[in-house]
Amino acid sequence: GSAAVFAGVIMLLFIVMFVFNPMAGDEQGDDEEEPKDTSEESSVRGVETLRQPVVWVAILFFFVYGGIEVSIGQWAFTLFTESRGLAEENARFWVSIYWGTFTAGRFLFGVISPWLPRKTWLRGCCALTAASVVLLMFPNQMGLGLLALALSGVAQAPIFATLISLMPRFVGEEHASNAIGYVVGAAGVGIAVLPSTAGVLAEQFSLEAIPPFILLQTIVLMGLFEVLVRSQRVRSGAVAM
Repeated sequence: GSAAVFAGVIMLLFIVMFVFNPMAGDEQGDDEEEPKDTSEESSVRGVETLRQPVVWVAILFFFVYGGIEVSIGQWAFTLFTESRGLAEENARFWVSIYWGTFTAGRFLFGVISPWLPRKTWLRGCCALTAASVVLLMFPNQMGLGLLALALSGVAQAPIFATLISLMPRFVGEEHASNAIGYVVGAAGVGIAVLPSTAGVLAEQFSLEAIPPFILLQTIVLMGLFEVLVRSQRVRSGAVAM
């Protein structure tokens, strides 16, 4: 039925993402820069990059991250108006607060990042995202829920860009371009799949099933991050974060 069609579409998206990754392949060298070993970097095929286990961890991380970011922004209005009785104009305001703190957070972390190891504050961002979603799980505590929107926006703000910048350190310079193409594609698939899955849960159960579902995603995100920072390249001391 419809579930099988949905699963088939998602599988097709993954196949397209991996097979037709525009950043993978011999002919896709970087023409704008002259890295130290351009010929070696551009010669790595996408399938070789996919043989690296850490790449799959990164793909899953970005898949989940994309889903969390958009699920909160997409479902907050409906959750607060239809399930918690918040006036529509107030709900619109707080959804804008979520996206506003998300934007402001990128500037904030850009300022403070030189004073803290990226591993430390990225771990903190993942933990704060989870904590803010916990606050979202109390339907009778409107204030906590609205605070959760503001906090989660700030918490998620630096994650995507910073993890992208660290990909060469996780997977190696020779695989970085391919890996970035894969993880960006995975984030797009997560944006398509996970908010839709939240909608299915809302239909089957209630809108209040959405926050626990997002919390589960944040717990998975934290675990995947720990696997990333413990990857062999980082643990070997080849690169300091």
